[in-house]
Amino acid sequence: METISTFPGEALMPVDAGNPACPDISGRYGYGKSSLLSKFPKVGARNHTHIRIREEVIKGELIYSEWDPPVYYHDTGSFEKQSIVGVAQKGKELELTLMDKAGEPYKRVFVDLDNAAIGCRDGALVIRESDFTWGVDGRIGAAWATERQFRKLADGSLAVRIDRRKWYVSIYRGLIGIRPDYEPGGDEPRRDGWTPVFPAVK
Repeated sequence: METISTFPGEALMPVDAGNPACPDISGRYGYGKSSLLSKFPKVGARNHTHIRIREEVIKGELIYSEWDPPVYYHDTGSFEKQSIVGVAQKGKELELTLMDKAGEPYKRVFVDLDNAAIGCRDGALVIRESDFTWGVDGRIGAAWATERQFRKLADGSLAVRIDRRKWYVSIYRGLIGIRPDYEPGGDEPRRDGWTPVFPAVK
């Protein structure tokens, strides 16, 4: 846990509206090859950074009630592609509103920003998550550490820089590196990085 919870670079500054290093990423954003909502921590997801999240369904058209969590219409790909996500930064809390293309809200998600894994750096809001899963019956599992940097661009759109490190993990050997051919070996994790952009919506 110490390795996957340690991130390179400078320490994050706590989120503070009076700090020029902390941006206000409030706005309304459209689809950008994925939903912006998927770039924030999720309710029910395992994470060892203990980020507190809560959500409320405003307009729930249930599809599968027997699943945990239940699946709603607003969880589908067809809804996602025409959706808008409203972001409202209110002090130490981020309020995310999932809306349809007409602006009608379906769900709100609240992210508590008062966490050591969330902070500001170089004009970006940074959220870090780390986790691991054991393999079945002693087999090899996976561990990962993800850092997302949320930064507003000059045209009002929101860029999310995602940097991810991934290892194999063994109950007997601990973390194992991933070679270029994806086979386990050494200590070095596999590193990936990409930057989706979400257009501003009026």
